[in-house]
Amino acid sequence: MAELADLQEQHVPQIQILQQIPLPGPLNIKSGDISENYKNFKQQWQNYVTASGIDSQNEETKKAILLTAVGQDVFQRYINMPILEKEKATVDELLDAIERNLTPTVNKRYIRAMFNMAKQEQHETYDEYFNKLRGLIKNAQYGPLENDLMLDKIICSIKDQNLRERLWLDENITLNKAIDICRSKEVTEKQLRGIESLPFEVNKINKHKKHHDSNTQKRLCKFCGYNYHYKIVQCKARKEVCRKCKKKGHYARVCMSKIKNQSDDKMTQSKTRHVKEVTTIRKNERSQSNEQSKEYVLHTLEAGSSTGILIDLIIYNNNNNSCKIRCQLDTGATSNIIWKKDLLEIFPDPVMRSTKTTLKTLDGARIMPTSTVQLTLKYKNRKYKLIFYVVETEHCPLLSALG
Repeated sequence: MAELADLQEQHVPQIQILQQIPLPGPLNIKSGDISENYKNFKQQWQNYVTASGIDSQNEETKKAILLTAVGQDVFQRYINMPILEKEKATVDELLDAIERNLTPTVNKRYIRAMFNMAKQEQHETYDEYFNKLRGLIKNAQYGPLENDLMLDKIICSIKDQNLRERLWLDENITLNKAIDICRSKEVTEKQLRGIESLPFEVNKINKHKKHHDSNTQKRLCKFCGYNYHYKIVQCKARKEVCRKCKKKGHYARVCMSKIKNQSDDKMTQSKTRHVKEVTTIRKNERSQSNEQSKEYVLHTLEAGSSTGILIDLIIYNNNNNSCKIRCQLDTGATSNIIWKKDLLEIFPDPVMRSTKTTLKTLDGARIMPTSTVQLTLKYKNRKYKLIFYVVETEHCPLLSALG
């Protein structure tokens, strides 16, 4: 009786372990790849044997547990399997016999063809694609060439073109390094998408907030008519002479003085512009130069005044060749004008656009430009693209100070 009690005490812990560790899931033979399903089941069975400690049990007990674990579908096939008694003497031999009767013979050429034709789909992550390749190459029986062929396949078949080029140019690339680079790229892209989707605001700091309220931004300068200046020295009109009242310190656009024939100076339409009239023009002889650069020096005189403000600019033609042109700077004009003859000498085939704009001089005369043209000018190492009105009347190039 004492020996029986000792035997029962030894088996109680073993029974409790078996009850705590569940059996591996049944072997699926109705869907998916039976070979892969069997490999997964075999690995789970080996884990169960190690964890539960059933190796100490006799072979008949272990075989009974195995036939229970494989599930009803496999057990029904097992009954009719042509397995000899010597082929199922142990649980491991029984497991191998079940594999031979369930899994078809592997055609390595077919598996290799599947591996060589595989490519990463747009919806596949890198880990999913790499696992698929590992499953294929494991059955392809490449032996020691597996890692090299796996690396070549990854470089040639991943969906990211830029990443393929990066891996291709790395002469010291290895399989593990290539896999790490792909994973890092995928994680980085996911993080960037997450950052871009986050809403954020940038608050502008107003350094004048303590001294000016929000309405200050809407105020205009009473001397020049543009945005309000916090300091009078910032106003460009403080040293200019008004074209209406001839007083210094403001532009004509904001002049409050009353002058005769005021109705003649008002624009009747939104497209009427005020420009200075140029009454005389003299063109110097051109200096000889190479084909890439031709120099045109134009001297102009303003009616009722001296030579005025002249400025030399570099102008570029359609072929990106440059020449020097002298323009008169008009601080009161709001438009740029150029004589059509001068334009055609610089640009044999300029792109001109028609216009209905009317230009008016200070004495009330009207000039009807034929078209407009966009010119590229260079001054002090900076290039500017300006719109010029093209006129038939002989004028020197007139440049508005307002751009």
